[in-house]
Amino acid sequence: MSEPITFHIDPVGLKNIQAIFCDIDGTLIDSESRLHPETVAAVERIKDRIPFFLISGRNVKGMQAIYDTLGLNTPIVSMNGAFISLPNGKVLAKQPLEKDCAWAIVQEITQNFPTVSLNFYTPDEWFSSPLETPYLQREINILQMGPTVYKDVREVFVKNLIKMILLGDKSVLDQVYDHLTARFKDVTIIHNSDHYIEVYSTLADKGKAIDFLLEGLKLTGDQALCLGDALIDLPMYDHCRYGVAVANARPSVLKKANIITLSNNLLGVKHVLDLL
Repeated sequence: MSEPITFHIDPVGLKNIQAIFCDIDGTLIDSESRLHPETVAAVERIKDRIPFFLISGRNVKGMQAIYDTLGLNTPIVSMNGAFISLPNGKVLAKQPLEKDCAWAIVQEITQNFPTVSLNFYTPDEWFSSPLETPYLQREINILQMGPTVYKDVREVFVKNLIKMILLGDKSVLDQVYDHLTARFKDVTIIHNSDHYIEVYSTLADKGKAIDFLLEGLKLTGDQALCLGDALIDLPMYDHCRYGVAVANARPSVLKKANIITLSNNLLGVKHVLDLL
């Protein structure tokens, strides 16, 4: 190990962990979107005695390959907790994107920020505007799936929309974020990375999803551990006794976490699981 795991909490209680909630991008997989065999082996070793949940901003379809590779049977927590489902497709919880608000955001972007790519997610579909942008290809590479390009955005609004994604240059998205947050208080708007803004229901976040699942397991947050790296992961840390950040996490996440593990490229998740 090239650097130590840092504890800001007594690690003795790790032996009492009864549930693990793990983000995917930037946390479980490396910067090339690869899931390392040693990480797979670590999950396989613990999953039968400690429920292991994937909890991601991706939709179900975008999570499926990783879920299958890990051989999981736990509920799938997708789109930042806005959609929770079983492997057989049964929906346990759903918080759709409010369509009137989403439509108003579409109008704002179309009129004021025409270089921004509009993307919409249902549990198993991804719809994108015809606008060509290099950031769209980056998403395709990460998710290993492509979008359906719509001709008229109105055709998307008959779908089961859960989340919007806005892709574009950082300088433009910084303006978009300020513009939208000043006007729309009824949705959650997260500028999660330089080229990426997420829009979803205010009734959903990863922390609320964790509470929902812990209640079903008859557990408390004192028996839970979460792992993350990004702004959308922050709510998890208020709902789990043990909050782990990979070393590549955003500064606000590193500050919030009470355990700092190795980076995602150095198998940080695997090293934490080895402690359990």
